Amino acid sequence: MKHLYFKCNCHKSGCMWCDGGLALCIACKGFEGTLTTDCPGVKLTKEQELEIYNTGTLDFIDGQWVRKPTPHSGHPDQHEFSNLRDANIARQREWTQNTILSLTYRTNELAGEVGEACNIAKKIERERLGMRGSRDTVKHLAEELADVIICADLVAMHEGIDLIKAVAEKFNKTSEENGLKTKLKEDLCF
Repeated sequence: MKHLYFKCNCHKSGCMWCDGGLALCIACKGFEGTLTTDCPGVKLTKEQELEIYNTGTLDFIDGQWVRKPTPHSGHPDQHEFSNLRDANIARQREWTQNTILSLTYRTNELAGEVGEACNIAKKIERERLGMRGSRDTVKHLAEELADVIICADLVAMHEGIDLIKAVAEKFNKTSEENGLKTKLKEDLCF
């Protein structure tokens, strides 16, 4: 079941729903950091909210509660994760603490990273063409492209999108539309 998001129509300047883009499911009462992948259809318990928000080890996916492994690390002050989404969830909780970021913030962050990658690519191409001006490196381009992927996942996370599934579906749809045989497996991972 998909979340049923509260829609405010007050259109007042500064409204955290209209202007801020905050998300609240009217079915499960999940709010921003306590929203699960899918809606369980009933109000979350306080214990569920805390486990979803504080540890990120509980989720509701495809009609069932799922326990995620806890982060592991060889160093007591670090947490290592096996996938980007879990790492993004944990780092955002640590980084932003109680600040709730809007979809607009997330997409502007993504656009900024894309812009940085494009600027570096321009400088690399400038050097290849023998033009005057500042230079940059492919290594720096790789770092900025990584930031683009990280930010794209943050946008997807904000909206409850399974980015890995969406990438595979879109890649395969484009292949089909163009009569191409190359496809991605649905169990692709980042």
